[in-house]
Amino acid sequence: MDVEFKGDWDWELTAKQAKSILEHLEEMSVKTWDEISKETAGVKGRAKAHPQSLDSIVSTARDRLEELQVEVEELYRIRIGYAERLWGYRSQGCFHILWFDRSHAIYDD
Repeated sequence: MDVEFKGDWDWELTAKQAKSILEHLEEMSVKTWDEISKETAGVKGRAKAHPQSLDSIVSTARDRLEELQVEVEELYRIRIGYAERLWGYRSQGCFHILWFDRSHAIYDD
């Protein structure tokens, strides 16, 4: 978890945001990655959790990955709310959380 980063996707959370994140993680903890990847949300039915290529995220995030020495081919983003996303990477079946993106600052689709 990148707790040292200060900016658009830092860990300065409100109590409501912390509660929402923990509730989502608790729900996910009993599911397989296959089950998680099949879940959809929103009017367009987009996946709640899916991989995101590094070349499609903002340069600030790519630079931060380099600073953290995180060497991955892709990140994963997990929908928490309308605009809120958890960002991280998967390794050996585990999701390693990096950032809490409140407003699509890392990737704006």
